[in-house]
Amino acid sequence: MDPISYTSSTEFDREDHSYVLLRKLGPKTVELQANAAGLRSLAQQLLQIANGEIDFVFYDTDSGDLEEGSLFLQITKVQAEGRRNP
Repeated sequence: MDPISYTSSTEFDREDHSYVLLRKLGPKTVELQANAAGLRSLAQQLLQIANGEIDFVFYDTDSGDLEEGSLFLQITKVQAEGRRNP
């Protein structure tokens, strides 16, 4: 089994004034609230994860990635075929 490549979310660049908050709305619903700078930062980070050698990234409030009161977030890249478009 290959070793897991972990990257701290603090290693990614973020735009100034980024705002990202995750909150649970119901048993199966999580809402991501973000301003434009936060969305651009997340989009750039997702591209780096998809195109790189990173297996997962963990986001939390302690590092300042997410706003106070936010749920924590782990993004994990997997090798899966996924669904086909109709």
